[in-house]
Amino acid sequence: MKLRLLSATLAILAAHAVLAQTPSTQTPPRAGEPAIQTGRTEWDPKLIKGLKGVKPTFGSTFDFHPTTPTPVFEPNEETGWKGPRLKLTGPAVFTNPPDQSGVNIQAEALLGNFNGIGQTNLSPPDPAMSVGPSHVVVAVNARWAIYDKCGNQIYAVNAGDFLGDPGGFYFDPKVAYDPWRGRWLVMWHYRNDAAQDSRLVLQVSDDNNPEGNWWWYRFNSNTGSGSTLAWCDYADLGYGSSTVYASGNQFRYSGGFQTACFYTWNPTEIYNAQTAFTIKDTGLTNPDGSTCFGPRAVRHLNVYFGGAQFVNSRAGGGDKVTVWDITDPLGAHTIAKRDITVGTYAAPPDARQPNSSLLDTIDSRLMPATLVSANSTWQLFTSLTRDNPSEPGNASAFLLNLNPAGSVNWSWNFWASGTSSWFASPAVNYNGTCVWAFSRSGTSLQQQARYVNYEPSGFPNSSSLHFQSTSNYGTSGVQRWGDYFAGDLDWGDFNNSAPSQKLWFYHQYVGGSSSWATRVGSTVSAGVAPGVMSVTPGTGLTFTAFRGEFNNSTNYSVNHASGQVGFAWEASTPTWLSATPNGGIQYPGSSRNVNVATTANANTLAYGIYNSNVVFTNCDGGATATRSARLIVKDRALPSSITVRLGRQQSGNVNSIRARDTNYLVVCKFIVPNLVVPPVQVEINGTAPGSSASALSFLIRGAMVNTGSFSQRLDMFNFVTNAFDVTDFRNDTWTTTFQEVTLNATGSIGRYIGAGNAVRARYQIRQTGPASVNLWCNRTDYAEWQFTP
Repeated sequence: MKLRLLSATLAILAAHAVLAQTPSTQTPPRAGEPAIQTGRTEWDPKLIKGLKGVKPTFGSTFDFHPTTPTPVFEPNEETGWKGPRLKLTGPAVFTNPPDQSGVNIQAEALLGNFNGIGQTNLSPPDPAMSVGPSHVVVAVNARWAIYDKCGNQIYAVNAGDFLGDPGGFYFDPKVAYDPWRGRWLVMWHYRNDAAQDSRLVLQVSDDNNPEGNWWWYRFNSNTGSGSTLAWCDYADLGYGSSTVYASGNQFRYSGGFQTACFYTWNPTEIYNAQTAFTIKDTGLTNPDGSTCFGPRAVRHLNVYFGGAQFVNSRAGGGDKVTVWDITDPLGAHTIAKRDITVGTYAAPPDARQPNSSLLDTIDSRLMPATLVSANSTWQLFTSLTRDNPSEPGNASAFLLNLNPAGSVNWSWNFWASGTSSWFASPAVNYNGTCVWAFSRSGTSLQQQARYVNYEPSGFPNSSSLHFQSTSNYGTSGVQRWGDYFAGDLDWGDFNNSAPSQKLWFYHQYVGGSSSWATRVGSTVSAGVAPGVMSVTPGTGLTFTAFRGEFNNSTNYSVNHASGQVGFAWEASTPTWLSATPNGGIQYPGSSRNVNVATTANANTLAYGIYNSNVVFTNCDGGATATRSARLIVKDRALPSSITVRLGRQQSGNVNSIRARDTNYLVVCKFIVPNLVVPPVQVEINGTAPGSSASALSFLIRGAMVNTGSFSQRLDMFNFVTNAFDVTDFRNDTWTTTFQEVTLNATGSIGRYIGAGNAVRARYQIRQTGPASVNLWCNRTDYAEWQFTP
């Protein structure tokens, strides 16, 4: 791949090709607060890459696992961390009714819907996704890809290959589009047990186009020392108005959980390719004295009183969620924490499948968390998976909407009878609406990827199917499943369709008995009208030209006819046409001019008529507008032989009339007694490009050597009557200046094309008035037949 270097930046940093890792320094924690560590990055400017214009094919950049038949599993630190499952006693506190699929009004219809990255040599996928103005970026374990919003894969690469470390072990990705600064972030975990080296690798785009330049940092994510030296796992990625941050679990290289950790970065540094520092917060305990485990880095959709924010549940079960605030995260870095009592929850049972194998629901750790201020209320959306109090023995999704100041806005036990629902991840809108994406399976139900709408007034509908697995995952025992799904607001829609926006989600489903697959989808908030496409004009196109001479175009307009959100669209054409642009996004009230033109392929087509369609597709729902497209390829036949019937051939031959040049066929009038104005008459033979035509004409270019008054007559040979037809008569005056005249055949054209596609024409020049000399001559410079299929 060709690299795109940021020359101005590199000139300054060329002396720092490799910055050595500064030893971590640890300061004594303030009373009752975590320890804080800082570390310097390793940053190699040679690793800056540019993707603009580079669109490698899927197979050309990465060969998944040609010699590895079974997946290599990611670190499974969760084993043994479910803790005791709490028994619910007394009446169930959460008696929310079940999700009655197929009974109530279903969730809003799917708009975008396409496959993401497929099975790699790692498992589970841990799908991560974010959505920017024009792109969707997804990642699974050690691979990431860029799509347009119609689902066309623009770029895909293995993390190690992209980072110049194909042998490195990268896992647990996170993807974010930072709306505060219009940048893309992709974060990977890196681990090398032999070297006891753990890194958080942060890819950073240089603008809001992920096809452009990227650089990356390798932040030291080890904590502790000696027997407490620990590596980072399950880290989450968040952002706010003032900073970018992450949070994860730290596990000792010698085994066992050590601590949770917060990581904080300065956007000014990381978004300008500067040397960047990490602030680490370790030794984290919840206000009730329990260990902080699995903290989520909250994504702030609008300004909050904390600069950085994290939230965690009790993975083994409990009744509280802890919110952490870091005010002035790049300065005093003051940490506050508070518990919110949400009601008793217990670690979930594994989800059943019809073949009695199980899908791992992990524990009651929180799913991704997003904070928004809507309807005069701070609303932090997240969820955890629990033992269903309404139907013990199955898992349910415990959906939470919290006020980070310390209270519960609402909570909902989301379940369906006889099944497990788990890993519900929110995609949140600015008006406090949300779409939750989750998994569901049961003894009579193979795993499904599903989604459901939430409105401030509650759940207006039951869930809808995103994608149905057609087989069980595994044959026995407990199968690892992705620890989270992903959801995001469409930031292009946010900037162009306020107050309504599209919401996206990214699921895992069963691709086969031993493989997983992923699916990207989008929808709208309940009651929001999706964008409707119209295309004008409503007529098709017909382009006609001689073979090899096409240079035609026409314009269409793709219009946002109605609706409250934008729609992605694309135009498909036959190879002999192109559409420019061939896709895009239309927001309410907008139109896009699309030029449909012939391509170089049109000039390779043989004589004939080619019919196809230009199809405009609204990718959000699949509605199409089809316009017929016809290409009529005309052709020419040049003379293959000549015969002079009347007159005398003075000079030239058949080659003299096959090109417009200064090489002429010259035929002169005979001097015949008693014949005052004898004509000059020549027959020309050729071969048609096909056995039929809808129109046929004969063109001849000539001039007189002498001055006078002359006319021409042109005939076509009729292979049915075996005689020449006077098919066209022209009484034009010929002069000493070269001119072109055309004979048009009329009636049934097929009679003028004989066996072997033979064609014959005859033309004669007759003196109609005084000539400057009695012996006059005609010069013929070019002749051809023209055929329209």
